[in-house]
This record gives sequence, C-alpha cells and structure tokens, in this order.
Amino acid sequence: MVQPSLSLPWCTSGTVQGGLAAVRDRDPTNLPGVPTMLPSLIIGILLLTEGVRAKCLFPSFLQDPLPDGSTRYWLTEIKYTGNSEKTTSRLEITSKNSQLEAWVNIQEPCDNPQGSRSYCDHKQLEYTRQCLKEDGVGKYRVRHQQHNLVYYFCMKIVLRNRNLVQVWHGLEISSTSTGYRTCVSRRGRKGGVQDGGLCNDRGMEQDPWPWVAPKQEEWVPCPLAGGYDFTMIKENGKRICPDTWRLSRMESECVRGEGLQLTFPDHTCSPFDDAKTEVQLQCWGSWLEDGFTFLVAGNVNRVPQFVFPMSI
Repeated sequence: MVQPSLSLPWCTSGTVQGGLAAVRDRDPTNLPGVPTMLPSLIIGILLLTEGVRAKCLFPSFLQDPLPDGSTRYWLTEIKYTGNSEKTTSRLEITSKNSQLEAWVNIQEPCDNPQGSRSYCDHKQLEYTRQCLKEDGVGKYRVRHQQHNLVYYFCMKIVLRNRNLVQVWHGLEISSTSTGYRTCVSRRGRKGGVQDGGLCNDRGMEQDPWPWVAPKQEEWVPCPLAGGYDFTMIKENGKRICPDTWRLSRMESECVRGEGLQLTFPDHTCSPFDDAKTEVQLQCWGSWLEDGFTFLVAGNVNRVPQFVFPMSI
C-alpha cells in the first residue's frame, strides 16, 4: 500500500485514500479515445515514482556515536525537584536514519532488598517520529506518533554546538481513519496552510525545551566576559535581599575557560540548592532571541540546569 504524501492541498477537512486518491478522482475512462487499460498504467507509474523518491534522513549530528562509541542521545524536558540537582523525569531522544524516538525516564520511589526507601528509573516510549521529506535546510516533514495518536508536521532542527540543539515545530495535521483534519499548532493555535507553507518560518514555534548532550563535548565560551554586579527580581517585581548592602557578583570568563562564578552576599540571596553563596557554572551554549541573549549553563561536570536571559 502506498503511504499518503504529506503534501496536502489545504489544512481543512478532507479525505486521502492511500496514495491513489488523486488517480481515482480522475477517471480516465470517461475521456474520449482513452483505452480502458490506462488506469492500470497510471497507477503503475505512481507506484514507481513513490519507490524511487529520495530517502529522508535526520541530520547526522543527531545520531553520530558519542565519544566513547556508544549510541548518541539527547536530553530534554529535564524536570528537577526545586533547585536541587535531583531529577524527577526527563526525555531521552535517539535517532537512526529516518527514525527518531523519545523515551521518558521517570524516577519513582521503590523498595530495595534491605527495605530502605530509594528511587528507581522507569523508562517508557513517549513518541516516535519518521522523517518523510526534507523541506529546505534543516527542515523535515515528519510523521509523529504518540501512543495511539498520529500527527504530521514540519520540524526545524538547529545545531548550536555539539552540546546544544534547538527545535521548532510547525502546524500539525491530525490523521484519522477517514483522512485529515484542521491544522493545529502544538500550543493550540489553528490555521489553514497551503501546501508548501507547512515549513514556513512564520508558522513555526520554538520548542521551549532545548536538547542538550548528556556530557559537555565542546568547550563553549560564555557570551560575555568581565565582572558584573547584579540583583534578582521576583515575579511580583520585588527585589530579593533588598536589605543587603553588598550586591551579588558575577565573574564571567575572567580566566578563559573558567565559566561563570556567582557570589552572593548572604545565603538568603542564593536561589541555588543548599543556599550556596558561591557557585561555579559551565556555559554550554547560547542564542539570540528578541533582543536577549539566552545562556544555557550547568554545574561543573553535570547536565545543564539553568537558562539565563540577559540583555547584553
């Protein structure tokens, strides 16, 4: 059976019967002087063109082996217990050729043989994606299956460095037993997009969760260098530690490769685990967006845990 192409004319209600709907809608036997064997000929040509279509592959940087030779994976949607380094769940992304899998790893309480309380990893498949067609540089039309639901959309994959990948998603076309439905974005926005517009940058939304490598593979300088005093503001607009006479201090790349050194005048001013007054962070990567520089950083030799939006 021929798989339907993602190139749908409109993101509205409609029906696609395999890959032969367009052929069946146009009955060549109704045309004057057309032999009755023509439908078979047209179907045969369609099958042939589907078979020789270039294979769609996800980018090699997603699937190249890790430095130790093991299968490469990327981490995203890492959720922590407060500001501690203890994780409650995370997604592990693996890719091979035209296939991509996302496995959710959940830490749940479990009992060990000694009877004491501990935590065990529980891993299950969250979703799969199949690359159907490359649509421009770094853009891929994919089939997304999550449990019993199937969607088609365009995803854009950008390599910031060997430590950091960012992903964008286009409008989704939900698949049903009778055809396809209205395009809906991953955040619920609806719209009608003509064929060729599924991978348009204007219709794509950035995934708020970047993908990070399990270990830092590439040294990345922090996007600013020097020493800075700073204050921290809560969501309600109030300053943290308003009564301290000395401001918090950030030293960035004062010694090349040192990363970020954060110093707080009092433990009540520190948002970090155990209220540490001195914290050393490594920079994993950064990007510019809406006039801000977003920096991904983490504790030394640990998976990055923090994103700092900065106006430089």
